[in-house]
Amino acid sequence: MNTRHTIETIGSVTKLEHLHNIDFNILPDTLVLENVDPFPGYGYQGTNLPSGTKPRSIFIILRYRYAPEKIARLSKELVESNNMNCYMAYGEIHLGERIYPCIRVKKLECFETIPKLQSFYKNNEIKFMSYKHIDEDCLINIHKILCITEIADGICRDLTDNEKFYFRISKKLNWKAFDAYTRKVKNNISNRNFDSALGVIYRYNGPEDVIRIYDRNKTIERALEIRKLYMKAMRKEFIVV
Repeated sequence: MNTRHTIETIGSVTKLEHLHNIDFNILPDTLVLENVDPFPGYGYQGTNLPSGTKPRSIFIILRYRYAPEKIARLSKELVESNNMNCYMAYGEIHLGERIYPCIRVKKLECFETIPKLQSFYKNNEIKFMSYKHIDEDCLINIHKILCITEIADGICRDLTDNEKFYFRISKKLNWKAFDAYTRKVKNNISNRNFDSALGVIYRYNGPEDVIRIYDRNKTIERALEIRKLYMKAMRKEFIVV
């Protein structure tokens, strides 16, 4: 009998998103960003994005790099003491030659809560970056706690968001190569509505490089189809090189 096991582990995801400033409901002279489109590769085209006053993902920009564990401990205390349902994670935003450490917040109920979050971190000696104007495509790396299960050899489903799956790849990719492979895959598939990102999942035998896919088509057949096309694109590139 094939028994699926829940895997709780840590990892990271790197993706490209367009970020811009939040100018209201933040502490004075601090830098807080919001993503324009949480899954830019999915093909929303502005028609069915969430609307209203709820933030998508926000990024509280920090003055210094902090240990992800420190941010995780403070975030846990913040959520539990205030009975909140949002999720925080430490990350880094790459914009040109600069790296901006950040706290990524998801599922925040309203923008008015942002100063409360900032005040908690500030009272626990977390320093914030001063305000500057940003309206750019940024490469974002987020440290994540993952709860996944293997649904096929080398393919895992995200149990906290089952529209995401991860499949293992044999080599570490830089963003430029990954972006080129993604373009090739999307040029050779009938349904291009999926978003992809690079990732690393830590297992007992060491880190595994993965590609994360967000797709509302949650079938195993879809996961296998996308993985097959990535593997084909990567093999061809290796032969050419």
